[in-house]
Formats: sequence, C-alpha cells, structure tokens
Amino acid sequence: IDYMKALQHQTLYNVGENKKKEVLQHEKVLWM
Repeated sequence: IDYMKALQHQTLYNVGENKKKEVLQHEKVLWM
C-alpha cells in the first residue's frame, strides 16, 4: 500500500511539474 501511495504521489508530482513547464512555456510565448 505504501508503495502504491508513493507511486501515486510521484505521478501527481510529475504531472504538476509538467503543468508548470507548460505554463512557463506559454508565458515565454506571451512575452515575446
């Protein structure tokens, strides 16, 4: 169960990081 929780947490973390990157990319485009 702990392993699954850790896996889920890592996935959510990765999704969050990807979203942040997308937002940063989008903002870069807006500022150009």
